[in-house]
Amino acid sequence: VSNKLMFIFNILIPPLYLLSSYCIFFLIFQKKYENINSLILGYLFGSISIILFNKFFLYFHIIYFYKYFIFVIIIIYLSIIFLKRSVIKKKFKDLKYLVSTNKNNYLFLFLIFVFLYALLQSIMMPPVNLDSFVYNITRNYLFIQENNLYPFWNIWSQNLLIMPLNSDLQFLTYAFFNSDFFMNVPNFFGFIILGLVFYKILIILKVELKKIP
Repeated sequence: VSNKLMFIFNILIPPLYLLSSYCIFFLIFQKKYENINSLILGYLFGSISIILFNKFFLYFHIIYFYKYFIFVIIIIYLSIIFLKRSVIKKKFKDLKYLVSTNKNNYLFLFLIFVFLYALLQSIMMPPVNLDSFVYNITRNYLFIQENNLYPFWNIWSQNLLIMPLNSDLQFLTYAFFNSDFFMNVPNFFGFIILGLVFYKILIILKVELKKIP
């Protein structure tokens, strides 16, 4: 039973850590900004926080304590989310109202269908990005093995020197928990955020609302 529980934990902890990080920063920014801006900033700062935390543990050679940190930070995040559940409920009500008022808008319904399909695919399908996942998660296994951010005589260390906020480090959690389940979740949210950013750019450029879709 304990082995099965550990297997489930290893599957659920990495995506839960990512999602709770996005949600926490969304809750922080929604006090001051509208929903779309809060979603964009939540994803951006959530991703940066994950990368910086992961870099901290590698830089100071304390990867041994990483799993304990992840459990603690998830408990803290979930506690805050629970305390802010009224805000989240309100957001879901707003979303439900948006859907109900656009039930005869076929373009809107089509976009909802695309959203749900992409979400389902990101959960069910294994990573298939031949240019990315072939080496991105593997590099994180190397960091864990070396207990260091800059393994010696490794060609990939140049990427960390060139890109200080290397997004690959988001996958350190997956590598540490030895899981490749739900690895498309950050990509899925990145896809949604790109769509929202593009929408905001068109608004800023004063494109007519009827032309934006």
